[in-house]
Amino acid sequence: MPIESDELRRKVVRAGAPVREPEVERASKALLRQLALDQKPRRALAQLIAESFPEARGSAVSSEAERMKLWAGASMDERGEALTDLLELGDALPPAKRREATVFPRIDSLG
Repeated sequence: MPIESDELRRKVVRAGAPVREPEVERASKALLRQLALDQKPRRALAQLIAESFPEARGSAVSSEAERMKLWAGASMDERGEALTDLLELGDALPPAKRREATVFPRIDSLG
């Protein structure tokens, strides 16, 4: 009978062995500490955090909000790669066709 990872973790902790904490737990504790020190995230980021908990939001989060949450935690390398991709896409687009300027007839108001 295979042992479940949560069960194994509880047994290891009970035995006193050091266990690496999941990243989400570490980040949550760090956020709580910052909040206790009156260090608040920007309003938009705080709203995304609050809406991430189903019991707090009351309705489904939009797909745009979900993508924003992924982007908020992106590393500088990931952001750099995305910018490079966008610039390469822009370079690959065909140039816009230039239209000749429209010439309007001159109106002579003196005669």
